[in-house]
Amino acid sequence: MEVKEAKYILAIAKYKSINKAAKALYISQPSLSRYLQNLEFRMNTKLFSHIHNEYVPTYMGMRYLHYAKKMVELENEWNAEYRDIMNVKKGQLNIAIPIVRSNCLIPDSVAEFHQKYPNVDVNVYEAAHSVEQMLLEESNLDLAVYNVSTFPKHLEYQIIGRSEIVLVMHQDHPTITKAVKKKGYRHPWIDIRDLEGENFVLLYEQQTTGKVIQELFDTIGMNPNVWMRTRSSEVAISMAQKNAGITLAAEGYVEHMGPNSREVVCLSTGDQQIYTTMIAAYRPGQYLPGYVQDYIDIVKSVMDGRLNMKN
Repeated sequence: MEVKEAKYILAIAKYKSINKAAKALYISQPSLSRYLQNLEFRMNTKLFSHIHNEYVPTYMGMRYLHYAKKMVELENEWNAEYRDIMNVKKGQLNIAIPIVRSNCLIPDSVAEFHQKYPNVDVNVYEAAHSVEQMLLEESNLDLAVYNVSTFPKHLEYQIIGRSEIVLVMHQDHPTITKAVKKKGYRHPWIDIRDLEGENFVLLYEQQTTGKVIQELFDTIGMNPNVWMRTRSSEVAISMAQKNAGITLAAEGYVEHMGPNSREVVCLSTGDQQIYTTMIAAYRPGQYLPGYVQDYIDIVKSVMDGRLNMKN
């Protein structure tokens, strides 16, 4: 098995199509088709079945893909380590990040990274769903940056930072007058049960922050009146700004919105502080080039800077 061969077969498996894989590899469709036919002839076995117009790996194909992925990962790690040893500040930084997080984190962190490493190309892969799964499946990815409620057991990771989940409501909301200073909380504290019957704008429970928020309501036995759900914390905060509902969001989002969040107030709640934790995750045993570690440190710095703005 050669690295080029491994990449070709991995592409066919990824796109389930010779035509789409060929376009991604920048080769012609007939060339890739012949390559697969010749490989299967040499191996005397089929790597793919053609089912409903899709290329589906056979059992032998799945075993081949298992080792092909390892080979490509080893090549990527060797190239990265070689550049580090030779002190060549060139390469690629491939980041997976939830699409709802990208806008508030990528511009600041990548702009700072580019100043230090102008010859490192950055590719950002935004996803609506699990970037953790992307990291496991895509051998070209260096790391995934995302929020967790429980830490992954099958990945290595570094903690980027924690962001308190706060109540966000319009500054003229009458319940704000009930807020009190409470030891151990960054913001004035309010009992969320005082908001029973109020209109809430919340994230979906399938999202990490949405899951943590729902756990809060389950713990206190409160069934909030949710009149709107969104995947975007910025949209939810904007609704609170328009006095169209109360939301809960990671305070980092409020800080990121800057002047656009002036008409809202952040309040702590819960019997203990509620946090969401952001991590940078990568495959176990993966070699991290110096510039990848530097990028992780930059993201930590960006997060720390936002959370310390009001301290």
